[in-house]
Parts: sequence; C-alpha cells; structure tokens
Amino acid sequence: MSNVNCWDFQRCGFGPKECKGDDDKICPAASHKHADGFLGGENGGRACYFIADTICGGSPMTPEQKKERCNSCSFFHTLSNKYGETFSKKNFVRYVVNSENRIVF
Repeated sequence: MSNVNCWDFQRCGFGPKECKGDDDKICPAASHKHADGFLGGENGGRACYFIADTICGGSPMTPEQKKERCNSCSFFHTLSNKYGETFSKKNFVRYVVNSENRIVF
C-alpha cells in the first residue's frame, strides 16, 4: 500500500481526479492541500481520519459517523499500524501548520 490515498483505496469516486465539474463533489481530504505529503499522501489522502466532513459512503459524515466508520476501516488500521505514534492528530496538525513554511518547486 505504498502511498495509496484513501479515495484510491476506497474507490469512492470523490478524489481529485474524479471531479469533473462544479457539480461534482470532491472530498475534503482530496482537496486539503496543506496536508499534501503527510505520510506520503496526495493532499489529505493519508490523513482522512483527521479531516472533518470527509465523504465516505456518499455524503459528508458527522463526527460520530466518522468515528464509527473509521474504526471499521482497513485503510485507517493499515496506516495506524504502519506509522504508529506518527499517525496522530497532533502530528497532522503540526504538519498542516508548518505547511506554509515548506518550499514548493
């Protein structure tokens, strides 16, 4: 699962390449540019757990729905097991806050 993003893993159709027009939904994880590169993902593709209102199952989830769905998600568990303590909200927030200091070529 080298650098697979959540929308590719889930095949949900809400990733950045699936969005074809203004009426198409794009998941907040797919458009979260400040998270680009977190754990090797594109935008928030490997940080979906930490991003509010992600579209999983067809519509944005409430925090309660998200917690329940993520707890049964094999993508979440794979990232959690692979990255251990690095896969944390604290590290995600730190990464996003520092994103404006990264050099982009």
